[in-house]
Amino acid sequence: MPSPFPDLPAEQALAAMPAFLAAYIVEPAARERVRAGVAAVQTTPDEFADLLAMIGSLGDEYGRRPCHPLAQKVAKAYIAGLVGPGSTLAGLEHLQGPGPRMIVANHLGYADTLALRELLIRAGREDLGDRVAAVAGPKVYEDPLRLFAVASHPSIRVMQSSQIDEDADPRALVRITRRCLADCTSMLDEGLLVVLFGEGTRSRSARLQPFIKAVSRWVAQPGLTVVPLGHWGSEGLYAVDGDRLGPSDVHARIGPPIAVDELMAGGMGRHEVLAAVHEAVEGLLPPAYRSEGPRLR
Repeated sequence: MPSPFPDLPAEQALAAMPAFLAAYIVEPAARERVRAGVAAVQTTPDEFADLLAMIGSLGDEYGRRPCHPLAQKVAKAYIAGLVGPGSTLAGLEHLQGPGPRMIVANHLGYADTLALRELLIRAGREDLGDRVAAVAGPKVYEDPLRLFAVASHPSIRVMQSSQIDEDADPRALVRITRRCLADCTSMLDEGLLVVLFGEGTRSRSARLQPFIKAVSRWVAQPGLTVVPLGHWGSEGLYAVDGDRLGPSDVHARIGPPIAVDELMAGGMGRHEVLAAVHEAVEGLLPPAYRSEGPRLR
């Protein structure tokens, strides 16, 4: 994607960045708070130019995508000015334990992963927040603000079924899928907390939607522990129908871990495991956010 500041030298582009990013925010007080927070981030024109070069190519390939330390600092300052003071996080102890752990959560908006990291920071566990990685579809890599956000943590760029051309080479699709799964396994083995949104897209009603059956390949990995997470309020951070942001209290509950090997040893297939994870996520949500349909599609 082209730079959002194509005609500006690095120093002028750096000076323009806080106002550019804050312009997405509708509420004036929050906009100024975020602008000031981003402006306070210490960096240099050279580091900023390096970030722009990286995000310009971030969406070029599928699979594991890198993060940038400046993007991380900017994103932390940005989301800190939007997540409200009444926000809460419960069940933090479930993120800790032996072996690889994948967070499976409901999906409300593009700011979900940033909001989770902010909640971990406020709980005194910035170390866990910095281990968060996200599985993300192509749309995340198409907008300057979203690019700044996704560049702030490791990510896995995956292909969405709605964007697959009917004439696409099936063998190429299989290669992409295998690469993404292999990258996910490597990241989990490195100790990263990979966040997977089982619905495959943002919920337009804020209610939990069915999980996509294809996601079962990600969840049913030998030795994996799945940590269900239900959160709400982040739909107020980033509008589902446009690139408009605002302040909102965000709440998250982390549920008891699910040992995938134990479920499969008990006779469950991978789709049944995924349905069990969906049920666990739903049980963490308030009634207004729970599913009204099937568990899988």
